[in-house]
Amino acid sequence: MKKYLFTVAALLVVLTCIHAQQRNTTRNASGNQQQDREFVQKATAAGKSEVRLGELGQLRGTHAMVREYGMMMVKDHQMANKELEELVMQKGYADMPGIADAADDEAYEQLSKKKGDAFDKAFAQQMVKDHEKVIRLFTMQAENGKDEALKNWAAQKLPVLKEHLEHAKRLQETVKQQK
Repeated sequence: MKKYLFTVAALLVVLTCIHAQQRNTTRNASGNQQQDREFVQKATAAGKSEVRLGELGQLRGTHAMVREYGMMMVKDHQMANKELEELVMQKGYADMPGIADAADDEAYEQLSKKKGDAFDKAFAQQMVKDHEKVIRLFTMQAENGKDEALKNWAAQKLPVLKEHLEHAKRLQETVKQQK
């Protein structure tokens, strides 16, 4: 009987250890996924915002470069948004609620009230600000992300985002010259 109780006690200790290890593994995986989830939410919100602002730039821009930049934002960010959406579906992040950044909504509202040269200047300034912010986000994911596919995707998009930033800076200098 003692041998039987000892065996049961040993088995319970082993099962308790296994259960504790599984809880820790799950907790660590959840923590690792949290960074990736936050990246997906922020990147999705930023991508949608760039499309909206790009459409506004096409409609309201008085300078040809503003309208062209707006067109580029819509085209490039719609393509990136589609790629991210497909990746998100594969990785099981599809159940995540879409979030909008209040600052992005505020920027859109402020820009939509402007016209003419004032719009062009504010649009260019917003594009510089947005791309600096999103480059930091994508750099952080590319360097520290846990999900390899998301990490690689972010790294792949960085050169395009940096090109957008440089283009936005040139645009900003050009529209400063306007009356």
